Amino acid sequence: MTDPHSIVARIRLDGALTVRGVASVHAGLAATLQQHAMVVVDSVAATEIDLSHIQLLLAARRTAQRADQTLRLTGADNAALRTALLRGSFVPAEPDRDPGANPGGVGPDTAFRQETTGTA
Repeated sequence: MTDPHSIVARIRLDGALTVRGVASVHAGLAATLQQHAMVVVDSVAATEIDLSHIQLLLAARRTAQRADQTLRLTGADNAALRTALLRGSFVPAEPDRDPGANPGGVGPDTAFRQETTGTA
């Protein structure tokens, strides 16, 4: 649980992150962004992620940026997250084939998904 007076909040998402649960994740993200300057979303325990959650996270990041806040995503080495990012073409399928690619990056949004398990 996050201390409501801290600058940084951590939200842990686990299990199946599909369209069925996107409304509750949205509500939690919105409330947390109203109270904290930086929010770290930890998806390392997610077993399934669909594009509705990727879309939600990107929209939340834009909302945070407009309010001079930061939204970071940790758990980038999660297989479910990687699969969703590949399906949505947010990361290259074969980064070695693109000589200008940043392995694991997502173009101009690289800073959004820079953390791996165990870091914040």
